[in-house]
Amino acid sequence: MLGVGDCVGLLGANGSGKTTLIKVLTNELSPDEGEIRFSDPLPRVVVFSQHREDFEPSTPLSEALCPVSDRVIFRGQSMHVTSWARRFMFRDEQLAQPVGSLSGGELARVHIARIMLEAADVLVLDEPTNDLDIPTLELLEDSLTGFPGAVILVTHDRTMLERLATRIVVLDGTGHQQICPSLDQAMRVLDAQAKKLAAETAPKPKAESPKKNERGDNAGKPKKLSYKDQREYDAIEEKIMEADAKIEEAQALLADPKVLADHERMTKACKVLDEAQAESARLYARWDELESMRAG
Repeated sequence: MLGVGDCVGLLGANGSGKTTLIKVLTNELSPDEGEIRFSDPLPRVVVFSQHREDFEPSTPLSEALCPVSDRVIFRGQSMHVTSWARRFMFRDEQLAQPVGSLSGGELARVHIARIMLEAADVLVLDEPTNDLDIPTLELLEDSLTGFPGAVILVTHDRTMLERLATRIVVLDGTGHQQICPSLDQAMRVLDAQAKKLAAETAPKPKAESPKKNERGDNAGKPKKLSYKDQREYDAIEEKIMEADAKIEEAQALLADPKVLADHERMTKACKVLDEAQAESARLYARWDELESMRAG
């Protein structure tokens, strides 16, 4: 159940179904099983994602921030565009500036300003922190803290999840999920999922001696792989070790208080961990496939 004041974080490795779940929750897709129950009247849902719509480059900043008039209505209060712009760290003289001349971080702040004006009951943020600088991240966090509705948050930014999420749902990519009351517990669940997947996709033990068929031939003799597959097979164990080493390195960084205190370093380490876990699982699955090809 999602209610006013809730902030639900979604975690899971790449391909675990986070984006699909969002589409189901926002009524873009129908669930394969079960049903989604919405309140009556239907809640107003607004999505803020890493794929943001572009503004016409010649649009003045004042118009991008305040498209209707020179005032905005924010949480029931009227505010002049100058004050609204200052809230998002813009200088007064920038209001006449075209948005095409803004930096990436400044454009992100414009999008945050616009999303905060939406009459939303549910705000969905799908990887909103990609490429945001620290001041903009802090601004986004402050804006979400005061949001009067419910929030669904998908992000690699563990600090943002820890500060904002009232609970975290961890997806495993098979349609199952686990609800965690804290980020620490969610990270333990993610780590357990990665280890389980690695164990399930690990190569099976080889037979000690091949069996013979009726003609006396070695029926269990490994088949010869193609040149390309053999080269891949010869190199895959080293690649697995490299991926697992990256996992250990990222996990060590995330246990370092200095990294946890550095927003940018921590976000980068989280992303490396997710990618390394996914790559390790892929390599183990491919190794198993190549072993099966050799076994015939």
